[in-house]
Amino acid sequence: MKIAFIEAAFPELASPKMYQSGRGEGGTMKVAIRNAVSNLLKNRALAHKRIGVIKCTITISEKSDAQITEEVNAEA
Repeated sequence: MKIAFIEAAFPELASPKMYQSGRGEGGTMKVAIRNAVSNLLKNRALAHKRIGVIKCTITISEKSDAQITEEVNAEA
């Protein structure tokens, strides 16, 4: 399982709303990044804004088996 973290800057927005972040999980890197971008754009600070430029850093990490086991046990 992959985890994607996105730290983004939106230079067209006012300073307090300029820096946003998102997080997503998925079985593949593509799915994790898609979920992170979706999470980032759902942010209320970005709602109904016209965005033309995004500068972002994406960090991908592997979720350890121990974390997956903990989550499965917590759900049961």
